[in-house]
Amino acid sequence: MEGGLIASLALLAAAAQLTRLGNGIPIVVEPRTNGGLVCVQALVDASDLTPEQLGGLEYVVACLLRESERLSVSELRALADRSGGAIESELTRDCVRIEITVPATHLSHAALLLGETLRRTKFTEEGIAWAERKMARERADLRSLAHLAGIREVLAGAGCGPVDVERPKAGDAAVLYARVFRPERTAVGVVGDVSADDATRSLAGSLSTWEGGGARESRFRKAKGQGGHPDGYVTAAWVRKGPSVKSAEFPGWLLEVTALGRGKSSPLAKMVRRDGAWSYASGLSLTLRRSESVAVFFATFRGGDESAAERSEQMRVGLERELAALDKGRRLAAAKALAGFLAVGVAQADGRVGAFNQGMRGPRERAFWLAWGELRGLGFRFADEFPEVARLAAEKGDRM
Repeated sequence: MEGGLIASLALLAAAAQLTRLGNGIPIVVEPRTNGGLVCVQALVDASDLTPEQLGGLEYVVACLLRESERLSVSELRALADRSGGAIESELTRDCVRIEITVPATHLSHAALLLGETLRRTKFTEEGIAWAERKMARERADLRSLAHLAGIREVLAGAGCGPVDVERPKAGDAAVLYARVFRPERTAVGVVGDVSADDATRSLAGSLSTWEGGGARESRFRKAKGQGGHPDGYVTAAWVRKGPSVKSAEFPGWLLEVTALGRGKSSPLAKMVRRDGAWSYASGLSLTLRRSESVAVFFATFRGGDESAAERSEQMRVGLERELAALDKGRRLAAAKALAGFLAVGVAQADGRVGAFNQGMRGPRERAFWLAWGELRGLGFRFADEFPEVARLAAEKGDRM
């Protein structure tokens, strides 16, 4: 009993540990008590792709985590469901996210599945057709929420989000998969009831010999007559681009957009809800790409294209005026709010793992941000250090 307690306390107190495989893949493991589960988050960089390529990548991601010749994915998925875990993949704003959360006793199966997914996913015409049906259901759900459809449209127009593309051939999907899914574009974070040595050993067995595929180009054509809002809705938006996350100016930029657009008392909310009464579906959406950061301030409402353009201009003028008036007190308030988001997260309709407002402390979020910091060259301690960096940026009044 005493030995088990000591082992549990050791897991609780263990710091994150980084190991870089011979092919360059960083694996960051943070042992901690997690109800007997281990969460593996693998991220693959997609932040340099065009909107059409991102649209094609949506098909690729939909084909991931299907049955493997070496492993029964359906049985492992059923185990994850029964134990409170998850097996899922998605295209987030700047990367592909693959999560495998299973009982720690099945870590070797998780490592095997991850290796199969990253290295040997097969693409067939039947699989692409299945992916098309799956995506059609997801897009129908997306477009039932007008503001989410609006965000997708604005991000695509800004060059940093996917557009709907025509169904690709299996060969085109395979070419894009080989180009994007490469060791130098991948990072892995692990959090849960497992030692760093055991987790690294298991994952290295599946990933250390991975060399990646070719770099040929594949073409995807924008689909006709698809996308857009539900009938009668439009989105007004202001897109504000900023520095990459590696820039010393990034914390100051993030504080600015947080102060302008996050929360019911923000200038954006006052403009579109209280003063203008345009919409209650408004907010701030962030995309952090390799070379730049993109903030989208949006408000979705009933109206026509002309009213959307007019209100987009009103939003730009009003928020630029507020930006010029930001003082140190409001910056410090934004830093405090941002630190709270990172610590505990907040509920939001478009919230997902990897969104700044969803927090960085839960096992799933923690594994994501450990990997993301390495993927972006910031180091895995990014999630711990950033709140203090943001506070200092606010005190100094750093500006773009």
